Amino acid sequence: VYFAERLYARVGMVQRAIEVAEQDPFIEIGYAARRKEKEKVLGFIADHPQIEPTGDLHGIWYFQLGEFEAALPLLKASIDQTNGGGAHRISFYDVSWYLAYAHVLLAQDDPYGDIILGKIKEVTEEFSPESSPSFDLSQAAAGVEMLSGNPDRAVDWLEAAVDRGNTYLDLTLHPTFAPLKENGRYKALQERMEIKAIEYRDEFEAKMADYKGT
Repeated sequence: VYFAERLYARVGMVQRAIEVAEQDPFIEIGYAARRKEKEKVLGFIADHPQIEPTGDLHGIWYFQLGEFEAALPLLKASIDQTNGGGAHRISFYDVSWYLAYAHVLLAQDDPYGDIILGKIKEVTEEFSPESSPSFDLSQAAAGVEMLSGNPDRAVDWLEAAVDRGNTYLDLTLHPTFAPLKENGRYKALQERMEIKAIEYRDEFEAKMADYKGT
């Protein structure tokens, strides 16, 4: 279900992605959190108090809702458990969780936020927008720039991700990227993603038609 949802989202078939997501309640609630459907998300959390030992999903959902006080201990528990309290170099796959954690800490003027941000930079600073090995790392690096007060540099990273074929910057739905909503370059980037998504969708539908014909 997860990979089908990712595929439909990437080719611009958002409604179909949502329909697929509804087959998995956890993915569907992720969409609800991004849409700020607070009552629905909080109700689901109340009914599923023990999703996983680290509370990853609860923490990120609270973060997406803007419920920072509730998100903070869950994000911290997740990071402490998976990475020794931030003492070690983080893995690339943990970057999005660290971004959320850093955002919450910095919003509360907690100096530990700068330490967490430094851990993310250890992963992203080895690359440039042009040399980034993946869409996700480009988005993570953009998040670092946003939290460092460099929105133009953040858009540089996002533009590079789209140049490499990305059509769905899902991480930019997080509160970290909210200031970009009125950024002219980012608006132009969204238009480029829509065009690319249509191209991918046409290619995807043609391949599906060939598959069904065999």
